[in-house]
Amino acid sequence: MGLRLCFGRVEASLLYHPRRYKDQELLPDSVWQLGAQLYASEKLSYSVRNWRGSSFPQSALLLKPQSGDVDVLWVLFGGNAMLATDWLPFCTRLLTARGASPKLPGVAFLLVDYPGYGSNLGEPTPGSILKGSCEAIRAALRQIKGSTVGSPEIHLLGHSLGAAAAAQLAAAGRSQGIPAARLILSAPFIDIPQMAMQLLGSLPPPKSCLPEQLQPLGSWLGQTLWRLLPVFLSWTLPHVWSNTHSVRKAAKDGWRVAIVHGARDEIVPFFMGRTLWQEADAAGSEDSPAVFVEVPQAGHNDVVLAALPEYARLMGLAT
Repeated sequence: MGLRLCFGRVEASLLYHPRRYKDQELLPDSVWQLGAQLYASEKLSYSVRNWRGSSFPQSALLLKPQSGDVDVLWVLFGGNAMLATDWLPFCTRLLTARGASPKLPGVAFLLVDYPGYGSNLGEPTPGSILKGSCEAIRAALRQIKGSTVGSPEIHLLGHSLGAAAAAQLAAAGRSQGIPAARLILSAPFIDIPQMAMQLLGSLPPPKSCLPEQLQPLGSWLGQTLWRLLPVFLSWTLPHVWSNTHSVRKAAKDGWRVAIVHGARDEIVPFFMGRTLWQEADAAGSEDSPAVFVEVPQAGHNDVVLAALPEYARLMGLAT
């Protein structure tokens, strides 16, 4: 337990890079002209309880049409250094490019900040992020139902760490009363132990200090320990973020999984996105196969805007 606690502190410092809003608040409520429609941004307030029972105030940003029904709610989860407001350029370009076709649904966006991010208190963990996501969705639905008839479809989109947050929520969807819908994962990793292996594998090999006659034994021992390292990390790292498990569960429960990955991703290897796509495709139904989109010229941080037409198509918002 002590080893797990120490590893957890080191892992959290490497995995999460929380930023704060300069004025400690989200954007004030306002109205914007986006494409052919007026959109209102509203701050949502809710709270999350930790394992000790302490309650921490949280906030998220809801972007919805000022008038008319909301048919679709997209919940957006950012990477480990992103804030909710970092999604605004994506939403703006998406809405201004979609045209004014009456066949398109009324779409709202819920932009989530994790505990410890933005103006939120608490600490980011898989558990706290899941609780915060569920409470943010409930707060958004309460606000939307005041101006529309019925409940909108809830779809999920996450980038990098946000892909893990979105997949985790989809896997827990049944228990949280969230019907299966669209799940888009942008530049997802397999899990944190595998990411650690990638990082360690990129380091130069250590020089052997063993005598020449013992070097074959040392090589065998090193290879054995390397194969066992992922298991060891899975036991000792508290924040595993297993997208393999979450994607399988989500696809099995009926979520329509799509994965977008930049071929030049310098942070999360491209093969991880393809591996998760294969897992989702194998676990899902033949009637709704998983989709994989390779973005040839994109890296990790630019794939969302570089592949905007693909995201719009996958989200069902393209004209």
